[in-house]
Amino acid sequence: MLSPGQRLGDYVCEKQLGAGAMSEVWRATKNGTGQPVVIKRLHDHLTHDPRQIDRFVDEAELAHRLVHPNLARVQEVSNDAGIWFLVMDWVDGVELRTGLVVEPGPMKPALAAHIAAQAAAGIAYAQARKDAKGRTLAFVHRDIAPDNLMIDVDGRVRVVDFGLARVRDTGVTTQTGLRKGKLRYMSREYLRDHAFDSSTDVYALGATLFEMLTGARPFYEASGPVDLMHVILTSELPRASALRPSVPKELSDLVFDATRANPAARTRTAAELLDRLDRFGAKYPGPSAEQLGALVKTWRRLARSKKSRHAYGEHGQLETTEAIEVAPPELPLRRRKNGSTSGLGSSVIVAHQTDLTEERTAPDLAPFQEDRPTQKFEPFAREPKVIVERQTTGRRKRRR
Repeated sequence: MLSPGQRLGDYVCEKQLGAGAMSEVWRATKNGTGQPVVIKRLHDHLTHDPRQIDRFVDEAELAHRLVHPNLARVQEVSNDAGIWFLVMDWVDGVELRTGLVVEPGPMKPALAAHIAAQAAAGIAYAQARKDAKGRTLAFVHRDIAPDNLMIDVDGRVRVVDFGLARVRDTGVTTQTGLRKGKLRYMSREYLRDHAFDSSTDVYALGATLFEMLTGARPFYEASGPVDLMHVILTSELPRASALRPSVPKELSDLVFDATRANPAARTRTAAELLDRLDRFGAKYPGPSAEQLGALVKTWRRLARSKKSRHAYGEHGQLETTEAIEVAPPELPLRRRKNGSTSGLGSSVIVAHQTDLTEERTAPDLAPFQEDRPTQKFEPFAREPKVIVERQTTGRRKRRR
């Protein structure tokens, strides 16, 4: 484990921001220039596994190719005396999740669409990237959620954390048979069959926009991870306007199309989603960069004043994880063309426990924040990020 003042290559660690299943995250400065950066350091127990190191380096090489105003950039990957680490842009801002926690309730449609459009622009850029042979790289982030959308004090949205990214021309990503991501924003086909493409990220961004518009988590009625998995696999998100009638029809339709359970009926790419968001933005203009930046500063001030209720660290770069085990629900098997079946395995590891949302009085952040009525829906207090191990041998018996 790193410590304050420790040197890694050309950098000096200052303060730990959080820890994850693969790494710990620190704020650091570069020697000589004092430039603030984020260090993501691979845990010691993983450095003995060449596959994990390959995945770590693969993440850096992938993210380093992506240079866009709405994506957090990986500057370099390095090894100092056996310690592998990434150097990433420091984002002076907060996670979208921070804003949803300290200021619970629905956002103004124009604000929510503006934030989603910036995120969609970054994702669309990544999805359109091509290799040296002109082939589309088929980039899929697989963990789009409010926790991985940061907004800086200049009013710019950044998609961060490419640790789960998948691109066609890379040979090493996450382990075969594992699904990783935040369960509440996971599409049905990804949870059930580990199938993902560009529409997987569209679904997750649509679910995030649903939460911004309604003030309710996707599938808020689920009572826990097992129930949540069952609901995702057996039902669809309702229209945002069904929960909040004031949401304009075109925006409600946009979210509904982005979150369809059937991927064939879903908006296919982030570029298509961005086009519809831009058309909505032309009719309902969002805040200026200065206004959004001022809102971010307010969110950060509120988060710092409620440290005991906040799970994201000082600047929301990455929250501490905690692993627990739960039993999966009995779910119907899907028969494949070759006669085999797919289903969830015998264990689910739920990590990335977040969001200590509490009832509180919200400040007036007009004109782009909705007046806060009493929250109708009890938020899911702890947000799981799951690693679901798929059963690869034998068949599961149905309950009679």
